[in-house]
Amino acid sequence: PSEVFMAVMASVHDAAAVHKMMSLIEGERKNGSGYEYVEIDDVLAAWNEELVVFGSGTESMDLQKYAEQLFQTTPEESLMSRSDIQPFSNSTHDISTMLTLDAIPDISDAALALSLSGISPESLKGGHAFGYLDFGNGAIDGRATWDFDREFSKHFAPFFKDKPQKNLLGLLPVEGLAMEMSGALSPEGIHLFLSERPQYKSMANYTLQSAGLQVDDVLEALGGDLAVGVYNQDVIMVTDVKDSKAFDKLLEAGRKLALLTDSGDGIYRFNDNFADPEMYLVVKNNLALLGSDPQVLADIAEGKGKKNRKFAESLFSMSMDLVGMRWLMADMNLSTGLADDFIAAFGGMKADVQVDREEMNVRMDMENKDANILATIIMQLEEAYQSENENTLNF
Repeated sequence: PSEVFMAVMASVHDAAAVHKMMSLIEGERKNGSGYEYVEIDDVLAAWNEELVVFGSGTESMDLQKYAEQLFQTTPEESLMSRSDIQPFSNSTHDISTMLTLDAIPDISDAALALSLSGISPESLKGGHAFGYLDFGNGAIDGRATWDFDREFSKHFAPFFKDKPQKNLLGLLPVEGLAMEMSGALSPEGIHLFLSERPQYKSMANYTLQSAGLQVDDVLEALGGDLAVGVYNQDVIMVTDVKDSKAFDKLLEAGRKLALLTDSGDGIYRFNDNFADPEMYLVVKNNLALLGSDPQVLADIAEGKGKKNRKFAESLFSMSMDLVGMRWLMADMNLSTGLADDFIAAFGGMKADVQVDREEMNVRMDMENKDANILATIIMQLEEAYQSENENTLNF
């Protein structure tokens, strides 16, 4: 549709507090059918004794019309009446989320994208995903599951293996490791996908034409496993080389395009106009490694140094140590004091994410097992707000 309405809804616990909050909103208060509302520019706030709605939408649309539908929805008309989402409606988790694909084919831009991708709009019908987050003392647990039509899923499934075939994550140096990620792409599956869709393959080949390459050259060279380590303002990437002769063709293309300079002994330096700060590619022992220190990369390829003990068991995984990511806060322009306060509150927090074909699991742990993590987050947000503003949120 040309009009898209988005809303955040919440049940009312204290009607008097809601009315007081809404009285602070500038704008003319109007009466709807069983509710009041204020509309400012492209945002609408509506409320009664049971429900609060904040809505926005595309330009010049009638927000009040769509908000009124929410106040007048009966149980029989509710999304919760659908049998396929009963697990979501019965959720007892702290935060629950749901995604349905039913309306996507009705969005004009999405319909065009589906047509170009060869995806049948009917294959989206009934597709849905459920997720939740639970905040406990010292931990957050989360999980998401999805159920999509086989016709829809087959367009994306070939891109991935179930899990990495090589322990590239275990090659990363453990000292200073703040975040690690791994992935398992399937070059064979991608080749099959493109072979069944010649128009996509032609587009990919056209993109690589200036380098004297075809997409099959890239797929033949790489094994698809990938590991990334994030250190103090440095990143190391490792992938496996499946066919060294095919990979040599990629290296030759990089030299011809003046992207790479051969430094000898499998070490290549990216030219300044392509990479800043200085970056190197090291190719050794059927591995290709990217990073800023060629000696460190060579040591990884040769198995030297203290290594990470983890092995990825999912098609995508990520782990993070918040203390080790302090430098990222500086890059986000957080003040040193605020970053220190954040570290003090969440010091020692570790996060772990695992993604498989039909589910995603998230776990965050704090050192302080007695602190409720949601309360800690809210207090930190309040302190951050107070440090930037004279007014307080008064949580």
